[in-house]
Amino acid sequence: DALVPKVEVTQLAPEDLSIQIRELSAVDGNISLAEVMVICRLICLKNPMKVFEIGTFDGRTTLNMACNSSPDAEIYTLDLPKEKARSTYLEMASMEEKYADKEISGERFLGKGLEGKINQLYGDSAVFDFSEFYNRMDFVFIDGSHSYEYVLNDTKQAMRLLRNGKGIILWHDYDTPYWKGV
Repeated sequence: DALVPKVEVTQLAPEDLSIQIRELSAVDGNISLAEVMVICRLICLKNPMKVFEIGTFDGRTTLNMACNSSPDAEIYTLDLPKEKARSTYLEMASMEEKYADKEISGERFLGKGLEGKINQLYGDSAVFDFSEFYNRMDFVFIDGSHSYEYVLNDTKQAMRLLRNGKGIILWHDYDTPYWKGV
């Protein structure tokens, strides 16, 4: 077992960075406002030109990554389409189906003027063909299914996505008692 060191957020992304936060209100399934702030700070600090998000949900995180990245940055976000919510390739964690069973992925970034830099992709990350994105990404955010099998799969894909094996990979819900698979 590898030990992941715990560090203060300010060691990774100083608090004095100027960031934009959009869509302040969270719903069940969103990351917290504090987590949004950390991601936005990292985006501002590291200035990734290509970002890949696994797990769009309602697009709140996507929107905030887009508005804090360079105007010419590209955000790719992958979400499980509603029609696949009950027939995934790998088993999802219990209680996750409700997050996949929605009418519109990314609805919170629609109409916000940033759609030109956001590329909504659909598919099951266990069988999605990531190959066109390999070795092109600077930043990857993993917040798809929380089952161990999916997190392992998504992590392996994220490592292949990073440009020359370098960049940032963030996992949401790491070390939480509710999502043991992460």
